[in-house]
Amino acid sequence: MINFRVIPSMLLIDDSVVKGKNFKNHTYVGDPINILKIYNKKEVDELLISDIGINKNNKSINFDLIETIVDEAFMPIAYGGGINNLDDINQLFNIGIEKVVLTTIAFYDPDLVQKASNRFGAQSIAVGIDVKKDFLGRQHAYVKNGSINTKMSLLEYIDKLSQYSFGELIVNNINREGTFSGIDLKIPDSIVKKLNIPLLISGGTKDFNDIEQMMKIKGLSGVIGGAIFTYYGKHRAVLPTYLSGENLEKINKVWEI
Repeated sequence: MINFRVIPSMLLIDDSVVKGKNFKNHTYVGDPINILKIYNKKEVDELLISDIGINKNNKSINFDLIETIVDEAFMPIAYGGGINNLDDINQLFNIGIEKVVLTTIAFYDPDLVQKASNRFGAQSIAVGIDVKKDFLGRQHAYVKNGSINTKMSLLEYIDKLSQYSFGELIVNNINREGTFSGIDLKIPDSIVKKLNIPLLISGGTKDFNDIEQMMKIKGLSGVIGGAIFTYYGKHRAVLPTYLSGENLEKINKVWEI
């Protein structure tokens, strides 16, 4: 028995918070500490930070920045981006990160997923999958921030991952990311039949009605929102926010996976 989770995401490039569309055209939306303080005031239960600039710009994890964010945060934080080995994971846990998300490295070195789970506990290890449709509507798994097609279908890749132990799966829909076009409900429905672990879905959430539809999917444990918690109004003004008290009451109940 767990609570359905609604988690804001914070995307970083060069230590700044950005937001894009379909994993492209990222624009600056604010300083990470300033945005974190807003989430603190909104009493956000959990936050996902993804440094998407590391692979693109050939940089390494900015542990000092992540430690500063953790020290300021009133909520547990999951982190992904640029993680390449057990030492990286160990250092992230030492500075207070509660969970790490392995995405690109999980494809190229899946044994690291198992090694990390063995050493730190599967509950602290999540695997991310970036998924994109081709012109025939087939879902393919991508890595390196959606720039490289693995040539594996979403379900083929999940079958591969099922050989390894980890505590949570995060599926990011490239086609719908930042579009406010609604979550593709077919994606979680197909996955929950294959994996018996918590599943989070991301990409396209447009409003609370969308979230309510996801809450009805048996086996889906939560949604990650980016644009929905970054922009406000038809002109998409930058205004980091979170769910209203009324909506929080609707989801603050126990759901059975």
